Amino acid sequence: MTANRAIYLYAIVPPTAAAPTMSGVYGEPTQLLHASGLGVVISEVSVENFAAINDDSGDPARLGQLARRHDAVVRAAADAADAALPLRLGTVVTERQALSDLLAVRGEQLRRLLDKVAGCDEFGVRVAGRTGANHHDAADTHSATPDAGGTPADAAHGDHAGSPSASAGDGLAYLQQRREALQRVQRRRQATATLAADVDAALREQAVDAVTGRGGNLLDRTYLVHRDRSSVFIEVVDQCGDRVAAEGYQLSLNGPWPPYSFSVTNLEVAGRG
Repeated sequence: MTANRAIYLYAIVPPTAAAPTMSGVYGEPTQLLHASGLGVVISEVSVENFAAINDDSGDPARLGQLARRHDAVVRAAADAADAALPLRLGTVVTERQALSDLLAVRGEQLRRLLDKVAGCDEFGVRVAGRTGANHHDAADTHSATPDAGGTPADAAHGDHAGSPSASAGDGLAYLQQRREALQRVQRRRQATATLAADVDAALREQAVDAVTGRGGNLLDRTYLVHRDRSSVFIEVVDQCGDRVAAEGYQLSLNGPWPPYSFSVTNLEVAGRG
């Protein structure tokens, strides 16, 4: 391989897989290499093109186009092999021997992962909180003051100004309202946590595995689902969607996707120069 060429990696597949007959990220033909009892879907790219993929200052539209081409090859590989470990956009090695050495080190782990994702796709499920939910909690927490005329300050201007019994009564009323508001907040938070846990448990029953997303929602999970269970999984998602909607939340589903979330994050070998 010439100095200005590199090997672009799309997915790890079983050694018996057929190479996807399609173009790679820059229109070059894809190939299937074999090493350490594994197959690797690759294409050869120029070093300049690889630099463009990893350049944060690059054109977002162009990078999006490359990501779609990358995903198309991964999907084709998964369909042809029934199992594939997608690699992230821009994964390259400089030469074939380096790839063989890398797979020799990581081979056992990769074969285990291939067995796990065989025949599976991933689905993302998100449950978004109600608009203004946090505002309501804050309102309950901070507005628990007695009605007009019932605060200690108001009492100082009333008929019973200076009365110890009036001040004590107003203070007790304030503390009781404050306690009740905090209890409402706690009950609401517990109910939402229970709702999220119930939805997650119902979906996990139909899944091979699940991983947590970046957060920020009531529920943010990605589920690995065998294809013969996909229709049942989607039915359960619909049922859960009805339940969360009744509680004022919104459930969204995306997928199916190749199992990106259950693949290797990188193929770097520790200690390599």
